[in-house]
Amino acid sequence: MRVAILCTEKKPVPAAQGGAVETLVDLLIQNNEDHKQIELDVYSIYNREACVLSKNYPNTRFYSIDRHSVLNPLFSLSNRLFHKCRIRTHRNIFLERAAKELEKHVYDWVIIENRPYFVDTVKKHIPKSTHIALHLHNDVLGREHYYARHVIAACDRILSVSQYIHGRVIEAAANRKDRMKSTVLYNRIDVHKFSKRNRPVSLLRERFRIPAGRTVIFYYGRVRQEKGVLELVHAFRKALEKDPALHLVIVGEVIGDDFQIQLNAAIKALPAGHVSLMNYVDHAQIPDYLAGADIVALPSLWQEAFGLTIAESMAMGKAIISTNIGAIPELLDGNCGLLVDNDGDLIDHLAEAIVKLAADPQLGKRLSANARKKALTLFRSESYLSDLIERLKGPAADKEKEASPLKFMRKDTPAAIR
Repeated sequence: MRVAILCTEKKPVPAAQGGAVETLVDLLIQNNEDHKQIELDVYSIYNREACVLSKNYPNTRFYSIDRHSVLNPLFSLSNRLFHKCRIRTHRNIFLERAAKELEKHVYDWVIIENRPYFVDTVKKHIPKSTHIALHLHNDVLGREHYYARHVIAACDRILSVSQYIHGRVIEAAANRKDRMKSTVLYNRIDVHKFSKRNRPVSLLRERFRIPAGRTVIFYYGRVRQEKGVLELVHAFRKALEKDPALHLVIVGEVIGDDFQIQLNAAIKALPAGHVSLMNYVDHAQIPDYLAGADIVALPSLWQEAFGLTIAESMAMGKAIISTNIGAIPELLDGNCGLLVDNDGDLIDHLAEAIVKLAADPQLGKRLSANARKKALTLFRSESYLSDLIERLKGPAADKEKEASPLKFMRKDTPAAIR
């Protein structure tokens, strides 16, 4: 099977600049390097460091696309106008240059990463015999999206990262044939990397000089409004009133000036010495920090499509508190964490969950063990590519009645293509 993966226009692959989608593509590439299963070409934006890293993958051919153009501002403006007028036309320099390169080759499958509006352009540049799969990492193909039915009809397969996203596609599809195109392919993580084995639990406490005897509540990821970090800080203040032996650690870049002002004000209202902040930690170091956490709190406010930080924390065998929203319940289902309702009393719910877990170490151990076991079963990276191939080869794995939304090679030196 010959496969092309068309990445997004945001970050390069190999994932020299990080990125959730890019890191997942890296896992697919590495699977094919370890045990070659397909002829794999990857189309991504040009980045010098990524080009250097690509030399480590002899079984993968990389096409590095220069996305720079004086037309970018014009296209950005026109795309916003098209979207506002519900017109499906989309102009993108990276997309157009990548599509022109795609048409020089013949593939069995072109996999488009998380960009529904790439589908029409790609389809115009490939033979009719080539199949298109859209790999959905976000909730961008629900029935409220005016382009959803058209995109689903234009694809041969929709790979959804969770049952929740799968259900959203099912809702939007026009007919049974299109509904059967959708199947679930869970995101994967390196469960060996995210393991407590041989990791000192002291790093987190030493780095932030956390006094002995305190229960550490840990948040990491993007620090933005929809991630529930502000609500977590308010809940932590209430939890401290019942249990003063708590310490909150927040790791991640704060997004949004107004939100940062609100967050800083909430943190200043906390008793001194009970909260620690770090703007950025290299993702490779996250397991070392996670190892020292007693409780991981990830209270998202929006409909999470998957939740990589939750899966990573599960693999680390951590007691997790999160919200009963989006795909989160299907990850933590089976007594793998505490779920709280995202309602008007969210702050109180979070505070109660923090106090409950801090006071009951045996409960934490049960949740941790269940979480690690589930992560090892569902999220192992070693089977990522083989599972993807299985879903491409056969009919959609999920029967329509089970898919209700109510349920839970060669080597070229990379060069910029202009």
